[in-house]
Amino acid sequence: MPININGNISDALSQDPYYVVISSKDVELDEQAKISFDVLKGSFRKLERQPGDGVKRGFGFCEFSYDDGTFQLKEKTGLYKQMPSLPIEVLSQDFLDGNSTKSLGNSFLDDIIQSTAKHLPTGIDTAYVIKLMMAGYDVYMEEFPVHRDMVDYTVTYLIDKVDVAGGVLRLHKEKKEGTVFKEIDMTNPMDGLFFRDDKMFHSVTELNITQEGGHRDIIILGFKG
Repeated sequence: MPININGNISDALSQDPYYVVISSKDVELDEQAKISFDVLKGSFRKLERQPGDGVKRGFGFCEFSYDDGTFQLKEKTGLYKQMPSLPIEVLSQDFLDGNSTKSLGNSFLDDIIQSTAKHLPTGIDTAYVIKLMMAGYDVYMEEFPVHRDMVDYTVTYLIDKVDVAGGVLRLHKEKKEGTVFKEIDMTNPMDGLFFRDDKMFHSVTELNITQEGGHRDIIILGFKG
């Protein structure tokens, strides 16, 4: 398999505290996966400059489903509705299908979904929802409150992070502020986090990018049985 994720993840997710932190050192990419990963990183930067009206977006987001190798955009997603004040550019289906972003519709995303699913229980073998999130220069995002993604398992991978303050993921046992039991600050590309969304809640601390060229790009995979 092009991507191999090391660790006894499935057993850890089956018992309290229902999460596993993955280091980039635990994720092995073959040569082709390394190439497709670099293409994916470049696609995030294209998102920062697109579409063709010349306006630079500070925050890009898309949410789509995955079934049998096919990606389908989900329109007007929850994040877009909850954060209308941000300069959000919601990706179009053309972005997923177009020549400039073919990497999103094949190789790396397809490989990481399949490699991730190997560590989940039998019967959970495809991604119910995939989210791509890009935050660029001159973005301030206030703390994202305690919530659930309404899936069984959530997996987050860092794609790239440069000159970013905040954006720390917090895990909660209850749906209320002040109940944090774990903070995860992913710093290296392919650092990741697996957790049981049906067993806990999560939030994200405020995010601030003040340096030209600064950005944070992540992939979130949600799985349902």
